Amino acid sequence: MSSSSGSGNGSLGSPTSVLAGATSSDPKELILAYLRKEKIKLWLPPYYDGNIVGSNRAISGSNDEALQKLAKELLTRLPSTAIENRDAVDAEKQKEQIYYAILELQSHAVQRLIEKNTVDVKILGLAVPLPHDICTTTGPLADWGDSVSIANTQGGKTTLRITNVSANLTVDTFTSDLRSALNVESVRVIWKGKNLSSSSSSDGESVRIRKVLSSGKSTDKKKQCELLCIVSGGSTTPHPASSSSSADTDSAASTERTDQSIIASIRAAARTMQSSSSASQFEITDQSGNLVPMSQSDSASFLTALGLHRLGRTKMDERSSDGSTSSRQDAIGSALVFLLEADAEWSNPALESWKHKTDNYALLQLDIAWQYLRLESLDSLPDAVTRLDIAEAALRKQVHSNFITLALVQAEMNNPIPPLCALFVRLFLLQGIAKKVGRGDHEAEGEQRL
Repeated sequence: MSSSSGSGNGSLGSPTSVLAGATSSDPKELILAYLRKEKIKLWLPPYYDGNIVGSNRAISGSNDEALQKLAKELLTRLPSTAIENRDAVDAEKQKEQIYYAILELQSHAVQRLIEKNTVDVKILGLAVPLPHDICTTTGPLADWGDSVSIANTQGGKTTLRITNVSANLTVDTFTSDLRSALNVESVRVIWKGKNLSSSSSSDGESVRIRKVLSSGKSTDKKKQCELLCIVSGGSTTPHPASSSSSADTDSAASTERTDQSIIASIRAAARTMQSSSSASQFEITDQSGNLVPMSQSDSASFLTALGLHRLGRTKMDERSSDGSTSSRQDAIGSALVFLLEADAEWSNPALESWKHKTDNYALLQLDIAWQYLRLESLDSLPDAVTRLDIAEAALRKQVHSNFITLALVQAEMNNPIPPLCALFVRLFLLQGIAKKVGRGDHEAEGEQRL
């Protein structure tokens, strides 16, 4: 008998060889051992297809015919002890017992898959309430997944929940649909410290949301994964998606293109400096004012990172004209876009050794962590804490091991302290805020920062 699993190589083998890893006589455990051995995936065709419609299916998308065939196969593969009163029941009833056990396993597997591909989208910067029809089955976001619902709405922060994200949903489609549905000019999407709005795959295509979700898991298993979505440039009244025109679409994407064009121009300017004779005029110094030599190949990435960081800090210092929550979140989101782009530039292997030679990388981590805290995004808190730890490690490599202790002694004696102490004060303050926001998970440890 040949396998129906789709792996298509050879016979199934004897019950002893197939179920060698099973240590229980429980039918479901033996069936599960068989499925794993033969690499049969009940959540994939031919056993499951969300588009299949049939009157006999037990769960949505379940292919009854393929499951019945699998149950018949298993009837000959399971030991006689796996079926209760096997001698007293006919073969059809035995197959029915196996069939319902497979259905239960399939239902569990599909549910886990749906949970894995379910994501919360926290929308910040909205000036008006969501359109009433945005989450309907015929609404503008209906193609995002099995369903889109409003999970939470409070304090200018709205959370949408996408259940079982569509395999075809890309970041570009996501941002385009949301811009149109909310009538906003810009949508910036952030996932675990990365600006997805500028992301693309190796072949130049927009990244799929499902691939993004599979790249990392939430630290809290009870909490849904969360995309941070910052919108800006919204009108006072949202318009229906059906009334949008090509001119509206071009206008809606203008702010996003502006962000990306600025980032591209900075990178181009850095490359121009690297290849020009003026590149030799670019010099950096350490904390003591001593020149630190840098090759031309390193200088382009370094200048790009500094330029993006500088733009991010400029955005951080901007004040909203109306003082509204949405304007404040827009300013924070805009700053975060440039800061995260700078952080991505620091991941260049050419700058790896410079992360600890200068304090620029540590300062960038402090700025990113601060923007996360200002957004009050608890899902981003682990990333903020990690960045603060990175900043502390980088800053401590810039000074003597007893630097902080000696600075405290000097302060108690009313003597001047080094300017670098201000960075450590800021670091410890942000770490304290992060722990407070995180409900003090390590409060009992009584950790001494000095």
